[in-house]
Order: sequence, then C-alpha cells, then structure tokens
Amino acid sequence: MSAVEDFFSEIDGASVSVGDRNWRVTLYSVTVESARRWLQLNVTSGSDTYPLLLSLPLSARPGRALKALAEWLTGPLAPDDRVISI
Repeated sequence: MSAVEDFFSEIDGASVSVGDRNWRVTLYSVTVESARRWLQLNVTSGSDTYPLLLSLPLSARPGRALKALAEWLTGPLAPDDRVISI
C-alpha cells in the first residue's frame, strides 16, 4: 500500500474525540510538495464544519495527523487559522 493509500485508509472517515464531542474527518486530497505531505480535509461535528490544510513531514504517519487534529480541536477554534503545520 502506498503512503497516500495509508493516509486515506486511516484518516478518511476517522473519528476524533475531544471532550464530549466526536469529530468526523473527511479527507479530500494528499499531495507532496517541498518535502512535506499536505492533507486537505474537513472535520465535522453536528453543524460545525472546519475545512483544514494539514502539513506534515514526509516521515509522519497517519496517526500523527489525527493527533494534530485533536490538538487543534482542543484549543480555541480560530476560524481564520485553517493551516496546521507540524
């Protein structure tokens, strides 16, 4: 399985629990540019939806992406801060 397939199989449709809320992840694309992996996705809980762009080192695995999403969702949600870089 390729790295892109790994990310899709583990992230698309995943649930991220933060506090008393469960967020569903929809992964739209995975690309590689400038020695980074870029994930375009949405996280949704109820009527709240946030489109995000996640930038990861090429060595990062899908679990690290889900952890980064949980960390972002734990903080104050900033509508203008939609690029997460780890």
